Amino acid sequence: MMKRLFLFFTSAITVAALAFSCEPAKPDDKPDEGKEGEDEVVENLITVDGEFDDWKDLKNVAVADLPDDEDTYVALLKMKAVADKANLYLYFEYQVPEGQTHAPMTLEFDTDFDTDTGFTDWLWADAGWDYAIESSTGFVGPTSFARMTDLKLVTPLEGNDGVARSWEPKNWKDGSAKGVKNKGTRTNDIIKFEMSIPRALLKIEKKGTIGVGAYVQDVDEEGNWSAGPVGLLPVDDGVSMTNLLEVKIP
Repeated sequence: MMKRLFLFFTSAITVAALAFSCEPAKPDDKPDEGKEGEDEVVENLITVDGEFDDWKDLKNVAVADLPDDEDTYVALLKMKAVADKANLYLYFEYQVPEGQTHAPMTLEFDTDFDTDTGFTDWLWADAGWDYAIESSTGFVGPTSFARMTDLKLVTPLEGNDGVARSWEPKNWKDGSAKGVKNKGTRTNDIIKFEMSIPRALLKIEKKGTIGVGAYVQDVDEEGNWSAGPVGLLPVDDGVSMTNLLEVKIP
């Protein structure tokens, strides 16, 4: 009799233990991964493919629109900028001026958000740009977007902080814009395009804020760049009074 009771209690304990082990994990029992305080690694936020649906509903997108009352620099209609862990992404809308066949483009980046470093610039009030990316031909094709293959990286030479970029004597150095991608579309006289720029190329290594500006020029019949931009963003209340577009870096 005692032996039977012992076997009964042993079996009951075994069944209870198995039942407890099969219970679903409670919220507190979840693995540690993804808990609050850990940064989610986000990369490749935008695919540079000339399709722009992935710009919709993004958070922390900085936007510069052409003001309704701007009547001088009217070709650049819109600029957007956003960043992830790997890249800075830019989006543009551009209305091609009549007869324009080349559109030299310059992007300027104040990557340390400090006006006392880098080059000064008459285009923006707070410009102290540490890097620029330039295309001497631009993106205007006869009927389609012309992918920019001549992009170069421009960096101020040491000792030129706080001074304007000059042509003579040369006070900057040219470099490769390795890793920069661009693609877009043209419909009639409206061009839309997007770009990705590796953060490492611009030495953007920390979270914070950077300043970004863009301008597009024209080329005359002799192939010379026009005296001033035909498109400029951000722009408001006149050139040299506008601040650069502020972009949050995660």
